[in-house]
Order: sequence, then C-alpha cells, then structure tokens
Amino acid sequence: MFFFYSQACLSCVGKVSEYLYAENEYFTGICDENGNRTEGIYLISDSGYNTVFFGFFKENAPYVGRLISSSESSGEEEYIDGIFNYSNGEIVSIIGSYVVDDQWMSSGTYNNNFNLHGFGFMPSQTSFDFVIGEFSEGQLSGKAKYYDSEESDAELYVNYDNRGRLNSQAYLYSQAGERITLNYINNQYRGYQNSWPSNNNAEQIQDYVVTQLDSFEDIQEMADIAIEKITERYNSGFYQDEEVGDPTYAINEPQNRINGTGTGFFVSQNLVVTNNHVVHLDEEQKNECRNIKGRLGFDEFELEIVSKEYGNDLALLKTEFSNQKIAKIRVRGVRKGEKVFSVGYPLSFTLGEGAKITEGRVSSLSGIRNDSSTFQISADIAGGNSGGPLLDDKGNVIGVSVSGLKQEYSGGGSTINFGIKSLTLAGFLETNRVGLDENLSTRIQNVPDLVEKAEKYTLLIQCYE
Repeated sequence: MFFFYSQACLSCVGKVSEYLYAENEYFTGICDENGNRTEGIYLISDSGYNTVFFGFFKENAPYVGRLISSSESSGEEEYIDGIFNYSNGEIVSIIGSYVVDDQWMSSGTYNNNFNLHGFGFMPSQTSFDFVIGEFSEGQLSGKAKYYDSEESDAELYVNYDNRGRLNSQAYLYSQAGERITLNYINNQYRGYQNSWPSNNNAEQIQDYVVTQLDSFEDIQEMADIAIEKITERYNSGFYQDEEVGDPTYAINEPQNRINGTGTGFFVSQNLVVTNNHVVHLDEEQKNECRNIKGRLGFDEFELEIVSKEYGNDLALLKTEFSNQKIAKIRVRGVRKGEKVFSVGYPLSFTLGEGAKITEGRVSSLSGIRNDSSTFQISADIAGGNSGGPLLDDKGNVIGVSVSGLKQEYSGGGSTINFGIKSLTLAGFLETNRVGLDENLSTRIQNVPDLVEKAEKYTLLIQCYE
C-alpha cells in the first residue's frame, strides 16, 4: 500500500474540484485558508498505480477514511478503512481493516511496515476460523483466542512467547462444552488433561479481547461515518456547487469548531461533573467555551456551566437531557496500592469517540507538592481523559481524572498521572446542593461488566470556540 504526504498548496483555498494539487495529484474537496486539505477525495496517479484517499485530513495528511491502491497492470485493488497516524510527515501506525480485491484480510493496529503490531484479528490457518489477540511485527505474540463463526461455541485460549511460539498450556472450550488443557513445549503438542487448572488465564485473555475489540469497533465506526459522509457529499455535488473556488468559504467554514474534548460523568439525571479546564478555551481558564456539547452513545445534547472551582479544577454542568444512570461515589478514603480504572475519551480525534479504559494502581495518597486534594495513579490519562471517573474494582467512583506530569518533568520515566479525590468532589457537590448516591457497589466486578456500567453515565464533552 502506498502512502503519501504533501506540503500545503497556498492557492488551494475553499471548495475545489479536480484541483491539480501537485504533479499527478488531484484533489476534490475543501482546503483551509492556508492551503491544507481538510476533507475530500485525493488522487495520485503515477507509474501504473493509482492511490485514492477519501475522508478527512489532519495536518494535510490522510487522517480518517478509506485509502485505496490499485495496479493498472494486474488489476489488483487493496484498501484500508481506518485512522492513519503520522509523525513528522511519516506514517507510524494505522488502526483499521485491510481488504484485497474485496476479500477481508485482517483488522487491528498496523505499524509503518503494514504488519499487525498490537491488537488485531484475522483468519486463522488452523482448524478454527479466526484468531484474535496480540501481534508483534505480523506474528502472534502474547494473549490470543481462536474461535469459529457464530455457529460454533468452540474456543481456544493461548499464550505466545515473544518469538511467537507456544511454550505453555492452552485452554480449549469444546463445542460439547468440555474444558480441556493442551500442553505445548517449543510449539510442539505434548498431551492434554480433561480439565482446566485453577490458575488458568482464559478469563484474562477474554477480558483483553473484549476490551480491545470494543475500542477497535469505535474506531471502525468513526471511519465508516467519514467514508459515508464524503461519499454522500461527492455524489450530491456538494464539492462542485456555487462556492467552488470561493476563499471566503474556507475562512468562514471553521467557525464554531471544536477547540478540545474531555470527559464527564452524570452525578444526577441532569448534572454532569468534569474538570474546569475542559470547559475553557485557554490554559489560564479565563475564557469559557462558546458552546459545550455532550455525547453519550447516540445521544448528543447541549451543556451549560452551573458552577466551577478553579483551585480544585472542577466544574458542574447541567443539561436538558435526562440520563437514568448516575455514578456511585465512594467518599471514604482511597488506599495506596488499590486498583483503579480510568474511563474516558482520550484522543477522541485519533482513537475514536468510544469510551476507553485503562487499569492501574493508586501510587500515592497525595499529588504534586503533597497536595492532599489529589492522589497519584499509575493508570494512563491521555488528552481527553480529563474529567472522567476513576473507579475502584467494584465500579464506585473514587476520583476524577485531572492531569499528567509529562516525561520531561518526571525524571525521564513514564508519565505520572493524578486524580482529584472523591472527598474533594463530594465537598464541591455538597456546596452546590447535589446529593450523592450512597447505594455503593460492594462486589468486585469483572472488567467488561465494570466498563459496560460506566459507559452508561460517562460522556464525551466537546468544547467549541
């Protein structure tokens, strides 16, 4: 597959149709006032190969949509639907689905050599139909699950070493409902037992697959929406109408665009908590978002600031939308070492608009400079996670995601992340006369159930200029 990256063309402004962007490169779509492509269809025709991208662009490079490559001599056509991530003009990873001549080949995260590298799934070369799991440079490396089509319940859970070899037990769930342990040494089968040992990790493999597949499906849905929108606009003549070549279109079009995103969660049917900085346009938190929108599942609604607290970085928002599920807040103190789960919408422009979850531990009971209102966690908090709930292993909120101390300030180690303590949150809500749901969860939940419940009250927040 051929990837491309071009410099901006300053004369490409507004809507254009079959615009000669560079030699053998044609663009139909919209360029901004700086000559950067923002959306549309881009064609490169060179040396018997055609490459077409239709979708949305970011920093003038293909971002989300479909990238097609075809050979005039062989007639072969391949494409990938998904998200394309770049660094310094070079592609570093792709998250999507790969198809050759209308035959699906694989899906997941690919590196710049177009090998599955990370989570992925593809047809299996075994007696099972498919395999899903962890890949490294195109080969299985880590947790994996083999399974058949919907007609069969048979499944096989395995663990590959970093060389892509089986050197441990595998756990077979047969079509008849039997649990059989298969033994492997150096990729060679060494017999079986008619049961699973108590310390098997089949459940952990299943949890990994479910969580990663949910995240992937969110990204795939984002790509599908982009492809559908661009196709609809092209077929309707949107890019060929009276505004073609009008530079004021590009200047006016970006108004009321999204400045940033964050996460929030419902504390009552109509009230949402998030970080104060999420609902401001600037780092100093002096200029509020012009408009604030929330998205929960397929519902989109307006949000309005009710109260905010700069010092603790908390904000309370209200909406006309009524949500039936609300967060349960555990006010009693967190304990160092306990599990913590971050739920939110990190990097929604890149990873898609589905909720993501990361797991970690409470690392310290205080924040930066011994701040007692916050605590340190090992769970990742990426841009867009801010304002989301931090959960214990029972699904209760024990804090609010707030910030990360970047690597350059953390002694060269990993990013250090923090949360606002639930006790601080409870005080903020009490000041605003918001009662808490005191019916806390008392049973430890498995991760898929915990995520499913949290997604019903955790929303994506969009801040508009």
